[in-house]
Amino acid sequence: MAEDARLPESSTALQVWAPLRERVFRAAWIAAVVSICAIWMQDVAAAWFVKELTAGDPLAISLVQVAISLPVLLLVVPAGTLGDLLDRRRVLAWALVWLALCGAGLTWAAQPAAAVGLPGLLALTLLSGAGKALILPAFSATGAELAQRSELQHAVALHSAANNVARIAGPGVAGALLVAAGVPTVFAATLAAYLLAWLLVLSIPPGRFAKPRGVSQRYWPALLEGLLHCARDLVYRRVILRVVVFFCCAVAVHGMLPLLVTDARWFGLGWAAYGVGAIVGVVLFPRVARSLDAGRQLSLGIGLHAVMMTSLAIFPANLLRTATLFVLGIAWYVVVSGGQLAVQRELPDALRARGMAVFTMTMMAGFVAGALLWGALARVIGVQATLLAAAATGALGLAATFRLSLKR
Repeated sequence: MAEDARLPESSTALQVWAPLRERVFRAAWIAAVVSICAIWMQDVAAAWFVKELTAGDPLAISLVQVAISLPVLLLVVPAGTLGDLLDRRRVLAWALVWLALCGAGLTWAAQPAAAVGLPGLLALTLLSGAGKALILPAFSATGAELAQRSELQHAVALHSAANNVARIAGPGVAGALLVAAGVPTVFAATLAAYLLAWLLVLSIPPGRFAKPRGVSQRYWPALLEGLLHCARDLVYRRVILRVVVFFCCAVAVHGMLPLLVTDARWFGLGWAAYGVGAIVGVVLFPRVARSLDAGRQLSLGIGLHAVMMTSLAIFPANLLRTATLFVLGIAWYVVVSGGQLAVQRELPDALRARGMAVFTMTMMAGFVAGALLWGALARVIGVQATLLAAAATGALGLAATFRLSLKR
């Protein structure tokens, strides 16, 4: 890391993309972009579909966020353990097949003749979340494994970029398709995207996702080993504490945006702006990482996110909200990438998928708790007031954890 600090800023910015020169890493990265893009498309379409089904019930829309996040919360650590024990290429391939089947089911459910209603849609979304739980830690660990050790920071940044490239394309395409062709077409497009990602994963030569040495062959001891390592690592625990409070508050944006925006085009454009901001964060983050330690990186992102959530609640114009979402995307990227980099540095190779799975589990725990809290609160005090409450809670969480050092 000291060598990176001596490089010119332009050289460091270019080095962020260096792992993509490797064909195998590039194939895995594109597969991650395509599959996560499909997940975002599916999430956007599901939220809009529920809005149409329930005439804009805040709690019903929040239940979509719960259905999206709950399977990941429950399954991501077992899935991360499988990612350390098994060939990650095989795990990814089977997970993408499962997601494609769920995409086919959602395409059918969205047809007017199906009439599955809210319970059926939530059930299919829960099933799809199981596939999501499998691919998230596997793709995260795969990027770190396929990149050279000297490029770990760049591989982590590119994995966050994959999420945020998908955040641009997924909601943007979903919003356009919602206007042009309706919800069933969006779900059908996710099916095609999962199949494309599956083909990309299969294009990677077998054996490149080799099982790390030193991993126990038995599942339950391996799972316990990963959990104990994370629980005993002081820096890891402190990162987790800070980010779980953030995600609990940040999910209010996901749950309230369909109610703030009445036009599907602005809904898709707003999420696309959020993703563009995150991509700008990819460019800015190397400077932030050189100037600030991990604790201050998280503080900067969490504080900026709270301020922008306040702006989102106050400004009624769609254009101003879109601009606010752009800055929210930058703040989101700083928190997620800063947190991921901090825990990746703490994890040995043999525990990487399990450690990242625990990180993802805490994200989803925050999402589930926050979605239920803010959805119920919005029924009582309204959408704008709920966003203000979430922003204030995020600021209080930052103040309470500000002094927790992330240095060894």
